[in-house]
This record gives sequence, structure tokens and C-alpha cells, in this order.
Amino acid sequence: LLCVKIVNAAPVVTSMSSWNAPTSGLSAVSLFGSGFDNPLVVRMGGTSTSSLNWLSSTSISCIVAPGSGGTEELVITVGLSVTSALGFFTFDSPSPLLFLNSNMPTSGASSNTLTGVNFGQFDISGTNRQIYTMSEATIWVSQTSILCKMSNGVL
Repeated sequence: LLCVKIVNAAPVVTSMSSWNAPTSGLSAVSLFGSGFDNPLVVRMGGTSTSSLNWLSSTSISCIVAPGSGGTEELVITVGLSVTSALGFFTFDSPSPLLFLNSNMPTSGASSNTLTGVNFGQFDISGTNRQIYTMSEATIWVSQTSILCKMSNGVL
């Protein structure tokens, strides 16, 4: 009778496609290293990633949920083996720079463009407040641009 005990080596991350992401929106990240065998769980800042795509035992891709800003812990679990690295991934807060078309009519609605950085890599249900009024709708255009539909007389 031959008994064989198979133990997965702890996963090792040697590089990533991105070391940080915005605090709003979702971000696609690829991790490279070794020991990425199934079953696999990846967490960034305590939150499981979504759309985890196992490419090989040396590369995976996933979608990172928005974070809270600052440095976060990366945790990779393969079977019973766990690897964690504090300060491996950071989240940057969105930073508005310029609001285009700030002169709006007092009746009817208008669309305005908010430009800046770190608005995320994917469309999400973001919100925008101008002075004291919440936007009726926001449409993600890019990591640097959001279209805001405003009610009449907001400014």
C-alpha cells in the first residue's frame, strides 16, 4: 500500500499588471508568479476579487472591487496554502479637476462633464453632488471623465 500526500506549495507573486487602482469603479489586474493552482481565491484589501480567470499556474487575471484608499493586503489562497503581502496593492481616491459647462439654465436639465483622475476602469453606478444637489444620473466615460445629468437651477 502506497500513500502519497500532495501539498500545494504556497503561491508566490512576482509581478502584477497594476500595483494600484482607484477607490471608485472596478479594475482589471493580472498577477504573475508561481503556484497558482486550482482552487484559487484572491483577496485585495479583505474583499474577494470577481471574474477570477485562471490562465496557468503562473498567471491569473481578476477584477478588483473598489477599495478604501491607502495600502491594502493581497491574500492568495490555493487549497490550504495561503500567501499574504501587506502593502502590495494601493487604492487612490478619485480626484476631480475640472467641471465643464458650469453655467446651466434655470429650467430644464443639462449634461455636464466632470474631468479628473482615478474614476475607475469600468462603468459603475457612481454619484456626483454639485453644490447641494445630487446628479440625476452619472455616466462613466473613462478613467478621467464622467458625464453628469443635472436638474434645473442647481447652481
